[in-house]
Amino acid sequence: MDKILKYLIYEEHKLIIEFASGKIDLIDFIELKKSEISDPRYNPNYDFIVDIRNADIEVLNNVEVEISKYVDFAKSTPNLLSNRKSALITNTPLQVVAMTLYKYFGSLPMRLEIFTTYEAALNWLGRNDFKVDTTELMI
Repeated sequence: MDKILKYLIYEEHKLIIEFASGKIDLIDFIELKKSEISDPRYNPNYDFIVDIRNADIEVLNNVEVEISKYVDFAKSTPNLLSNRKSALITNTPLQVVAMTLYKYFGSLPMRLEIFTTYEAALNWLGRNDFKVDTTELMI
């Protein structure tokens, strides 16, 4: 499977969706975040959905160290963090474990919850009227 890391900004819904598939590592996620915050449409107060269901995330090999590295990057990057909601969409038990550890040990100023569907994530974010076109995420 080809590596895909992509984000879409929906200004009218104050929402950013990130999508990852293929073999992904911490550097890939950091580069995605750098690209996002340089986008003129980026707003740190927008809520997030992060879909990693199709990703083979290499950070899962050493979760504690990788979480710590990402948290350090996030805290040192202006305009990356704010008090927003982030919905993480996972598919495998290993992804759930890693994201649960990130949720509890990340100590970032955002509310994180883990879901298995866009519908549940959007409901938690209070955006029941928004439908995600997953085909535009995968191209």
